[in-house]
Amino acid sequence: MDKLVSVIVPVYNVDRYLGRCIKSIMQQSYRNLEIILVDDGSTDNSGTICDTFKETDDRIIVIHKENGGLSDARNAGIKVFTGEYVTFIDSDDYIDLDFYCGLLKQMEADNTSIGVAAIAHVYPNGSMRVRKLEKNQRLDRKAAMGELIYSQNISNSVCNKLFETALFEGVEFPKGKLYEDEYVTYILFHRCKAVSVRTDVLYYYRSNPDSITHAKFSDRELDRIYASLEKIEFCKTEY
Repeated sequence: MDKLVSVIVPVYNVDRYLGRCIKSIMQQSYRNLEIILVDDGSTDNSGTICDTFKETDDRIIVIHKENGGLSDARNAGIKVFTGEYVTFIDSDDYIDLDFYCGLLKQMEADNTSIGVAAIAHVYPNGSMRVRKLEKNQRLDRKAAMGELIYSQNISNSVCNKLFETALFEGVEFPKGKLYEDEYVTYILFHRCKAVSVRTDVLYYYRSNPDSITHAKFSDRELDRIYASLEKIEFCKTEY
């Protein structure tokens, strides 16, 4: 396993958590990484933190840009990545030190183009809720799409997954949408040859009660409904 993995981290006003996130990537047991930190117009110390880490590790690339939202930041990373695999890590989350090694080994053994790790939702009181399948397994494209659609064991988030970069040809995250992953992940699953699933908890998602997903309902919440309707129509046609 010597293939380059591109890690895209969109960064916006997370100076409280950013250090732990970046360190969890830098300290990975798998070393052949291209770490792309996209500072999306932060107004706190996040941009400075990115530059400081860049000085300590030549694998880090820092992009400073005007604020455009999560999708726009991820797309900025997609435009410059050079790896054969790509992942997206949210800047207030962190990953297990064997995240890439574990997924790459499973994907190579299974001959698949997407790897999925179990994800733990970490709450402010220290408790966790884990989302995963019952055993490590290889899912063909149809079975993987079924798991994704029901979103009980495999979430629509791109963050706990490793993708062959070829899957992203012509694909971008929709700028200005909430639940942007819902518009993209099903396309990548449809394009893949198969999906490897590991039961190991390798991704830690920080569940913030003040985040968008916990806010009061607004019209923008309908973005998730629109994305679901797109997926339903797509699956009616293709499956």
